[in-house]
Amino acid sequence: MTSFIQKPDTEIQLKALTKRIGAEISNIHLSADLDDEVIEFIHQALLKHKVLFFRNQQHLDNVAHEKFAERFGQPIKHPTVPAAEGSNYIFELDSSRGGRANSWHTCKLLDKSATDSCSWSTTYSSS
Repeated sequence: MTSFIQKPDTEIQLKALTKRIGAEISNIHLSADLDDEVIEFIHQALLKHKVLFFRNQQHLDNVAHEKFAERFGQPIKHPTVPAAEGSNYIFELDSSRGGRANSWHTCKLLDKSATDSCSWSTTYSSS
């Protein structure tokens, strides 16, 4: 299934990757400045597909990434994993920089202070 949201300057596309979980949103430049309609489109896609992939988002530094995440609610620090340098909430998952490859997933749903917790991650590839 493919869904679209028409904007004057772009056509944001959502493509389901499996029948149960995962979708890719393309033709989007993530930032905190996205309009409310696009943020709601992303939010609804997250609720439906549970996992979203956004390719080619290398423009997001930690500050921009966190500002984007704040459009969906207040981010929550991980209770046991330290935040990356220059970040309040993001933690390093790159095994080439010392992150453990088996720690790619985190869940804070049992945290009573987090009523709608989700993890955002951007993966950068050197290839």
